[in-house]
Amino acid sequence: MLRPARTSRALQARAEPLPEQRGGTRVVVAPSGRDDGGHLGRGQFGRGALLAAVDVELAQGIAERDQARAGGVISDVQISVNAHGITPDASNIGTFASQDDGVYTINGLAPGTYKVEANNLWASGYVVKWYDNELTMDNAEEIVLGAAETRGGINFTLEQEGILSGHIYVAGTGATTPIANACVDIYTDPCHQGHLRGTQTDADGYYEIGGYAPGTSVYIMVNGTCGGENYVTQWYPGPYDCNLALPAAIGDTVDFELSPGGSIAGVAEDSGGDPIVNLHIYATEYDTGVWMSGANTDEDGSYTLLGLPTGSYRVQTCASCSGLPFVDEQYDNTYSWENAARVGVTAPGATAPINFTLDAGNTISGKISGLAAGDGPAGFSGSVALSGAVGRGTPNMVRPPADAAEACASPAADPGAFGYSSAMRSSK
Repeated sequence: MLRPARTSRALQARAEPLPEQRGGTRVVVAPSGRDDGGHLGRGQFGRGALLAAVDVELAQGIAERDQARAGGVISDVQISVNAHGITPDASNIGTFASQDDGVYTINGLAPGTYKVEANNLWASGYVVKWYDNELTMDNAEEIVLGAAETRGGINFTLEQEGILSGHIYVAGTGATTPIANACVDIYTDPCHQGHLRGTQTDADGYYEIGGYAPGTSVYIMVNGTCGGENYVTQWYPGPYDCNLALPAAIGDTVDFELSPGGSIAGVAEDSGGDPIVNLHIYATEYDTGVWMSGANTDEDGSYTLLGLPTGSYRVQTCASCSGLPFVDEQYDNTYSWENAARVGVTAPGATAPINFTLDAGNTISGKISGLAAGDGPAGFSGSVALSGAVGRGTPNMVRPPADAAEACASPAADPGAFGYSSAMRSSK
């Protein structure tokens, strides 16, 4: 359940300086999702708010933009700039921008494709950006460097950050029982898409997240199980189903009340009766398929799924998630999604043990061959460099990307080899 933020003296002390010091706006969000009267709504900014004037150019012919609006050099803190290689032989090298003139140079980069980030890990108070003015690496512009090439004009103009903050409480306690060590994460899109950053609540249940411009639209997820407690995960403005999440804004003050969760526990063994260690087991809501909780088995093969609201679930194993050579199952003893048994949970109670005995899986493997070395775009030699400047920004809203779907890849040690350890069965 989402509740209005308290206006206690302690909270005011944290929130009121934000418009002047960090460009944030104090906004109290009511349970309906509307702003309470007397406060600025989302998208409005307090005095001193500095937003982005994008001043990014490429030395090879791309016209510079908004040069006249650029602010001054950031001299009060150090800004780090990092080139992240996204092709196999590319480098990963970082440096700091000069506090005298804002200029940076990254030398010694191998030929390849790069995405460049300016971040505030060493510079609290300023936003994180990827070139060209993006919030996430997925949406950053690719910079392709050849042999012995120098590329200038990879510039960033950084505005002051806003702060998203609030408290996490136990539901039904009248905001008197804080939850410590709850995880709070923000995303560009719902359902874990486009992760930006996260934090954990302190002993008072308080959290704050910066690094992005005031008014930036984000989706908030609160996980009450990461500190070892058992509370139902929520997405703003209160549902546990991520598909029902709504955006909040950097600069808002958002409190949550988490309800105690139910749990599912059991043991996973192989066909010989030995425990299966590090096997991933997870639960999805039976009728909607929404992922609800997951955990890996311990040394004795035991697992516990926390944070489950009252309902019915499919419980399933994912041996391939951990690289284990077993056949995945749905409870109770079936390979078929349709034939999975309903596992009922009544929060905050624990369900009777849900155990698994897994068969060893079959394996197929092979090798894919292609062009000989040097026939493709690889084979460059020499050193390349990136350079640019970092400066203060003036107003220009930074908006989240429309599509921030995350992807992951796990290349094999042999670039041409592949393997798949599992088995397909028509019925069980």
